[in-house]
This record gives sequence, C-alpha cells and structure tokens, in this order.
Amino acid sequence: NIKKLSTYQRCNSLFILKIFIFIIVNIILGNSDFSSEDLIIADVVEDGLVNVIDIVAIVSHIMGTNLLSDDAIIYADLTADGEINVVDIVALVNIILGGN
Repeated sequence: NIKKLSTYQRCNSLFILKIFIFIIVNIILGNSDFSSEDLIIADVVEDGLVNVIDIVAIVSHIMGTNLLSDDAIIYADLTADGEINVVDIVALVNIILGGN
C-alpha cells in the first residue's frame, strides 16, 4: 500500500528537507549556536542555547512525532500568531544566523 501525498504535503515535506539541508550546511560552517538571555523565548528545549536542536524540536512538533510542552509552544511561536509552523522555523533560523 503506497499512500499518495497531497500537493501540500509534498511541498511541506520538501520545505522541511530544505531547512534540514540549510541547517546542516550552517553547522558545518560553524553557525550553529547562539546564546543570549534576551532570546530565551526561542530556546524551545530550554537548554540555555538557541540552536539547531530547537529547530529540530519545532520540526518534530509540526510533523507530529514529538509534541512540545505548553511552555515550549510559547517559546516556539516566534511570530506570535498562535500557531507553530514553518514561518516560526524561518524566524528561528534567522535568529541563529544573526539576522532579524
């Protein structure tokens, strides 16, 4: 039994794959950690760092494989729109890479 994915599911999966590739490239380049008390809201796993681990936690939540705690959901909603989605991942990647 092969399940057909909808166009939305295929696009979402491809986007997440692109994010993982982007993350891996930045880890190799040494851009994988950012630590600041001002950015604790982005510290989804609450380890004191804002890094790729937080991105993985958000992706796992979106995919439904590992749901975030209530506190982590607040930390992960970087766009403050009440939803955890790929826009929050993009915002977190920008924080990690030092963008706005």
